[in-house]
Amino acid sequence: MERIIAGMEAELANLPHSDPTRSFIEGQKDIFVLEAGKDKVHKIRGAVSQAFPLSSNQRDPRIQMYRDALVLHAQVLLIKEMMGISFPAIGKEFGIAPFDALNTAARAKRMYGVNPDFAATIDSVKAHVDPAEENNEIVPYPQEKLRVDPASRGLGYLVNFLSRELRVELEDLKSSSRVQDLVRDRATIASIARELTPASYAQIGGQLGGRDHSTIIHLVQKAQELMEKDSRYAKSHADLKRKASQPEGASF
Repeated sequence: MERIIAGMEAELANLPHSDPTRSFIEGQKDIFVLEAGKDKVHKIRGAVSQAFPLSSNQRDPRIQMYRDALVLHAQVLLIKEMMGISFPAIGKEFGIAPFDALNTAARAKRMYGVNPDFAATIDSVKAHVDPAEENNEIVPYPQEKLRVDPASRGLGYLVNFLSRELRVELEDLKSSSRVQDLVRDRATIASIARELTPASYAQIGGQLGGRDHSTIIHLVQKAQELMEKDSRYAKSHADLKRKASQPEGASF
């Protein structure tokens, strides 16, 4: 594992910052770093869970949800701080989108600044996990950029992104109009959303004017038929899907 990480670091050292493959290699390297540091990750997650004990009031789900949210925020913040890995890799660890990992860390950072109890707990966990570290206080993040693909930002964002790329008004897509160009655009968006997100047909329909799941199934099938019959449409569909799955810049 260490040899793979070292090889990736050597490859990154020889790549210009403008190289489009750089972000992919960095993401893959961070996933290997996370895998190699599993013991530390488990120690952080376990220490945080112990630092926020379960409520004695087991019957109040609101209290449990609040506690679970605190645990997640603390774990994401500490893994980012103590291991220095990217948000896409953190998202993979927690089963959440990279943009959600970034937002979770940002909220935890704000809580650290305004909630003394939360800050004290974070500091004590950090000291417990890595007692050799001289300064256990959380320091402000440097300005950095997280590159996140539109699909990872959620279904609503993806639909808006695709409508902009297709140069069609979202309100027109949601309307009852059956103009051929609009039907084709709806089919394109439904097809790409189905491929790039875990959203159900009904959820996709909700973003396209409240259409039911059978209508979205029909639209996805229509896009498939168009790709098989029309090479120009197939190419434009593939180009749009590629854009939707490529990272965008997002400031943190």
